[in-house]
Amino acid sequence: MAARFWLYAHEFSESGAPLVLETIAAELQAAGLGPQLRLRGWGGAHDRRHPSLTRRLRGRGLRLRVLDRDRRPPRPRRGERLLLNSLALPPPVTAAALGWCLEGRLPRLDWFAHELHPGAWLDGALRADLRLLLSSGELQLRVPSRHCLSHYRAWLEHDGAPGLAVQPHRLAEPQLLQGPLPDHRELRLQLTGQVQQGNKGQMWLLDLVEAVLARPPAADPRPLRLQCIGLEEGPAARAVQERGRRLLGEAFHWEPLLPRAQAQAAMARSNIAVSCSREETFSLAALEAMALGQILLRNRTGGWDEQLLPGVNGFDLGDPGQPVTRGQVDLLAALLDRRYWPDAALGQLAAAARDHAASFADHRYATWLLGSGGVSPC
Repeated sequence: MAARFWLYAHEFSESGAPLVLETIAAELQAAGLGPQLRLRGWGGAHDRRHPSLTRRLRGRGLRLRVLDRDRRPPRPRRGERLLLNSLALPPPVTAAALGWCLEGRLPRLDWFAHELHPGAWLDGALRADLRLLLSSGELQLRVPSRHCLSHYRAWLEHDGAPGLAVQPHRLAEPQLLQGPLPDHRELRLQLTGQVQQGNKGQMWLLDLVEAVLARPPAADPRPLRLQCIGLEEGPAARAVQERGRRLLGEAFHWEPLLPRAQAQAAMARSNIAVSCSREETFSLAALEAMALGQILLRNRTGGWDEQLLPGVNGFDLGDPGQPVTRGQVDLLAALLDRRYWPDAALGQLAAAARDHAASFADHRYATWLLGSGGVSPC
């Protein structure tokens, strides 16, 4: 029997890390490993209530099980492979995987860390084992941006060589590059992401919009519209909805959590993507927005180095977590004024955003996973 390749997810939701795992599974299938893949997720009741991703994965013929948080992980046979797709897996699952690697049951352990602060998820006592496994190459730990890499090196008190490296995200839907570029008769902003504890910055963006609306209108203004995509249920999301309607009336629109294709279709109605999270590791939503030809307004969280070319495909909003500044208000007000930013000039930025997104379509997760020490298809 060919060696199985286990893929462990903390959940199968329509959010960043699980969507990356969907792309990884598709690449491994394309490499001939489909029969060897075994997907396990610890999303429990959440994944049973929201089964859109699990249905897609099963529809591809993948073998998948949804487990409750207290379920122990299946024990791999000696020589099999394992990918952990988050630091948010239950701690006993993480501990078991590291133990299998240390005892030599796994030829190597792959781990894609989508979280910014390892110390918030991992016991500091694990650092010695992690440094040992990274130094030997038995652990291949990947993070999605240079910003993340600096956090992991600081927490490990080690550069992580040779096992720790940046794995850039892939643009998994190159068809997003094929549609017409958006027009700029209006300024149609979108922010995609759940409100949760306010991390994605929906209220910060509404502060910015309110400050711009308080100014006298431009001599040759563009209408301003805003949509928030992916709002979950709960009081925080309702507060965003109510404030958006008060400020913009029918020019404010929101969408609930949607399957990937539907969320991208909603995003395509806009022409500017805002990324203003307090913390971010990369932002797949920003990458997909660039592919749709959307200009970026982006702060300096994870992915800023990789995604934004200031003044070429978008604009720098500065450091995260700060109150709205006069410079940010000036920027949005200028974008609303055709005298400062004619349609043709914004069209050039949109074309540059798409060109930059196209470079991410060439990335392959399988290059990492099936490189040295990879498995062969059955």
